[in-house]
Amino acid sequence: MSRIRFDPINGEGVIWHMEFLHTETTSMDRIVLALIIYNDIERVCRIVVYVIDALNSENVTIEKIGRLPLERNTPLPLLLIPLKFQYETFVLVTEQQVCLLTTEDIACGNVLYPTSVIPRQFGCSEYPLFTAFASQLTPMDDYVYLGSAEGMLYKLVVLTDGDMHWIPIQQTNPISQSMCILGTINMIDQDSPHEVTNADILLYAGESADSQVLAIPSSQQLDQPVIRHTVLQTLVNRAPLTDFQVADNFRDHQDALIACSGQDKQGSLSIITHGIETSALHASSPEWNGVSRLWNLIAITSETRTIPCLLASSAIDTRLLCAEGKSTTDKC
Repeated sequence: MSRIRFDPINGEGVIWHMEFLHTETTSMDRIVLALIIYNDIERVCRIVVYVIDALNSENVTIEKIGRLPLERNTPLPLLLIPLKFQYETFVLVTEQQVCLLTTEDIACGNVLYPTSVIPRQFGCSEYPLFTAFASQLTPMDDYVYLGSAEGMLYKLVVLTDGDMHWIPIQQTNPISQSMCILGTINMIDQDSPHEVTNADILLYAGESADSQVLAIPSSQQLDQPVIRHTVLQTLVNRAPLTDFQVADNFRDHQDALIACSGQDKQGSLSIITHGIETSALHASSPEWNGVSRLWNLIAITSETRTIPCLLASSAIDTRLLCAEGKSTTDKC
């Protein structure tokens, strides 16, 4: 589709977030697009929803079905999450709360949509700063995962009546702007080896920290305040490199780069090397006039010992080199 066909979307302001919403059917005659647009002239942020009819590719129509302004004192919108398990519904995550909205709310101008305050740690005055979300692969489960820059991880359960419940998960490394669900597996409960529980496989990108693949059980133990995850794999992240020095002959006659990786609690020293060390085993005499072909073989001595050998051919003659210990011997 050319850019000209999307001209009706331009002119509103600066687009902060944009997501396609899940619809009841996959027909091309109703494609719902939700946007968070900030107008720097009016200094107001709005939720705008468009319906695109692309059934006829030669005559694509775009209709704005409504826009809903947010209050001027509304915290900064951070994430726009389309829900797979509720059609034409999305969650707007701000710095202090999450809001549940539908296309009908936007079209009717309903400002009494359900909200839920983001939970804070005990004794902490600041809210977690959510940077990424992960939705289920299938629309059967009614929850999404939210990850923050502080390493806080939550399961947000969204019910059909508008209620939202927060389930805390064991803290991780600081989470960057990417997180996704890879699938599900069956895990054996460590406390009850005879019980098998279902777990989601979550991959998140670390923010100046290592990325991880986690197995998160679907249910929470009654005696635990949070869901405890299992780290299946850790992907080393060496960025950002804040400083480095070159170490000459650091190891095995190789130079190395000693770098300061990561930052804050995830900071570490990384040793970066590259190359293969070589050493001369044998040098042919000048009369060989170069080597034209090489073959490797195994020789058996009279004592039934096996010796690795190298058969070298030159323009003058052929030589048999046998490796004995750390040196080679010219046998012929």
